[in-house]
Formats: sequence, structure tokens, C-alpha cells
Amino acid sequence: MLKKRIKKFLLLFSTIILLVLLLELVLRIESIILKQTRDNNNLLLENFNETIRILTLGESTTDYAFANEDSWPSQLENFLNKQNTTINFKVFNEGMTVATTDYIVNHIGSFVNKYQPNIVISMMGINDPNSQNLIPGEIIYRTSFLAKYSKTYNFFFMIITNIKFQFEKNSSNLISKELSCYNLSSSQLTNNSFVFEYINLTNKSLPSEISCEFLEEANDFLARSYLLRNNCSKANIFVENYISFHPNDNGLYKELFYCYKDKNIFFNEETFLKYQLSRNPMYDRLYDLLGKYYEENNYSRKAQKMFDKASEIRVNSRPSVKIAHESLYYILKDQNIAFIVMQYPTLPIEEMKSYFSESDDVIFISNEKNFEFALQDHDYYDLFIDHFAGTWGHCTKNGNLLIAENVANKVVSLFNKEI
Repeated sequence: MLKKRIKKFLLLFSTIILLVLLLELVLRIESIILKQTRDNNNLLLENFNETIRILTLGESTTDYAFANEDSWPSQLENFLNKQNTTINFKVFNEGMTVATTDYIVNHIGSFVNKYQPNIVISMMGINDPNSQNLIPGEIIYRTSFLAKYSKTYNFFFMIITNIKFQFEKNSSNLISKELSCYNLSSSQLTNNSFVFEYINLTNKSLPSEISCEFLEEANDFLARSYLLRNNCSKANIFVENYISFHPNDNGLYKELFYCYKDKNIFFNEETFLKYQLSRNPMYDRLYDLLGKYYEENNYSRKAQKMFDKASEIRVNSRPSVKIAHESLYYILKDQNIAFIVMQYPTLPIEEMKSYFSESDDVIFISNEKNFEFALQDHDYYDLFIDHFAGTWGHCTKNGNLLIAENVANKVVSLFNKEI
């Protein structure tokens, strides 16, 4: 009896293995045929007469809804088609405000099926949490041995991501952030005179119970309101209150830093930034700001040390960014789609290059030198509308044009064409 069960199990197991191997063989043959029939997708062909389809991925720095026609993908399409008469370019923008790399990788299957791109350009990672937050296990599995070498694995991964996308697409809140409250003392709950200021400004009703979440929301709103009005001293009060809820979130301190600096209010920049770093030593953007301060004051060694520290944190404390880039690479490589990895303005490209081996056929675009030169001749706010990322921010039309021209030059060079 036992022998019969073992035989049945072995027969079933062998059948499954055989089916998997057969599917792997079929997919590999299909991939070879696809590559042959899509020779026109080869980026080095000089006589390409079809439309080049470019898919752009990212967050608010790429999102069409954030900058509309001024977004760099929109300007990229216009720039390429106005200056080139032999090739037609179409750019599809799937940048999404507040998107993380996990969101982008989870949806790449549906994006590829929808747009059938020849080229995918990513500029992503700024919204990813650091390593104290859980990295979704599914991303780690995508960079496993199977993800790199198994067509069957990637086939089922694409099916699963498409199902997930169909399930999520009708949701009004694809990406949400849980509100949490830290170190809230009873005195903060009772000393809430600012609540009435918040109520008056927002025309909201006073809740029957002052909750932790309500106080967090009020402090966040008032801090940002006074920052927008350049009332630095008033903003400072609510920034401090907000940080009591989020000790590891120094984003508002960064905005407060520029509030004082832009108004030419005297304060010790180095002391201010070092104090914030003492509270959160893993906040990479503060190291960038401190490095910029040292650079402006000709402390080159100190500046480089801060920039290196910021880059180290981005690589080591946000491994999800590296994993996501690797995931996209293997998914796109499997479908013979060219992958361009672009770095944010003012940041070094070396960080992106460290994610891949030299044998990986990834194309890199740096926006460090072009913005460095532009900032020598232009005011910061000619290129950026804010300082949300420290040494850089969301781009103006001019800033996005710098990115678009930089990308266009790289894309055209891939075809051995001259605009």
C-alpha cells in the first residue's frame, strides 16, 4: 500500500517537473522567436522606421499630473519629435505622486502589456522608507536565482502582478501611509490651544475627543501653512510639535532650514543641521544639506565626507531601491526591452551604477553636472519649486527641460542619429 502511494507521488511529482520543464522550453523558444521578430527594437539599428515607444517610471518628479505639459516626459516627447524627422517617438508617462519602488515593480507587468515599450526609463527611489521599515518579501524573491534564469518564474510573476493590478486599480488609495503617534504625553493632549487655530483655518468641526491622530494632523497642517507664508518662527513651533509625533521624520526640519535661509535670517546652519542629525542620524538628505554648506564655505573634505555618507545611507538603509532596480532589469531583459536608469538632479550616478554588475546592459543617465552648471548661471528657483529633497526638489518647466534634453541626447545616441 505504501509503495503504491510512493509510486503515485513520484509519478505526480515527475509529471509536474516535466510540465514545468516543457513550459520553460516553450517560453525560451517563444523568447527567441520574439527577439527575431522584434529586430526593429534593436536600439543600434540605423534604419528604424517605426515609432519608438518610451515608458517613464517614477513619482511626483515624473508624474504628468504634478507638472502637466511641463513634466520632463512631456517635454522629452516634444523635444525628440520636433528635432527629429526620421523617427517618431511616443512617451508614455506612468509616474505617480508618492509612489514607492515597490508600487512601480508591482505594476511593471501591466505597464509593459499596455504600452509595449521599446525603452523604459526609471527615476525612482526618493519615496522609499529606510531599512527600519519592512521590505516586502515578494520583492526579494524577484531577485532570486529563479528570477534571473527562469522564464517560467517570470511568466507566472507577470500573471500575478497583472491580477494584483486589476484588483487594485479601482481603489482610490493605492498607496497609503499609516498615521502613527509617538511619545505623546498627557500635557500635549491638554495643552491644545493651537487646535482652535487649526479649526478656524480649515473650517472643520471640533471633534468630541481630541485624538492623537487629530493633533498630528493639526500640527502638520499649521507647520506647512506657516512655512508657505515664510513665517519661520511660527512654523518652528508646529514643526517641533509634529516631530514629537514622528521623531524619525526630519522632512519639515528641512523645509524650516530653507525658510530661514531663503529669508536671509541669521542662524548657524551647521549647528542646525548637526542637531537634526543627532535626532535622526540616518536621514540622508540632511547629510546632503550639510555637505552643501561645507562646499559653499570651501570645506571640500568635510563636504565630500557628508556626500559620501548620504550616498552610503541611500544604498545601505534603503535596500528596496537596489532590489527594485534589479527586479526591473531582469523583467525587462526577459522581454528584450532596453532599460535606462536615471539619477535625480544634483546626485551622483555612481550610486545607481553600484546596483548592477559591469556585464549588465543597463544604460545610465546622470543629472549631476548639467544641473551643477545650470545652477551657476540661474537662481535655484529657476530650476526647482521647492527643497523637498534637500539639495534639489520638484522641477520647474526649465528644470524639467534640462532633464528632457539630457534624456533626449542619450536616446538619440543609442540610434546613432544626430538631432
